Amino acid sequence: MAANTNSKEDGEHKARVKDASRESRLSFRNFAEHQMRREFKEKAIDKCRPSIQAFGKCAEETGLSVVW
Repeated sequence: MAANTNSKEDGEHKARVKDASRESRLSFRNFAEHQMRREFKEKAIDKCRPSIQAFGKCAEETGLSVVW
C-alpha cells in the first residue's frame, strides 16, 4: 500500500509541475516579454548593422576566419 501511495504522490507532483510549466508557457506576460526581447534584438541588429558589415568586410580582406 505504501508503494501505491508513493506512486500516487509522484503522479500528483508531476501533474502540478506540468500545470505550472504550461501556465508559464501560455501566460500573456511571458509572451509579451518574449516579444519585447525579439523587438529589442531586431533594433540592436539594425543599429549595429554598419559595424557588423565593416567587421565582415575587414575579416574577408585580411583572411580572418570567425566561427559563429
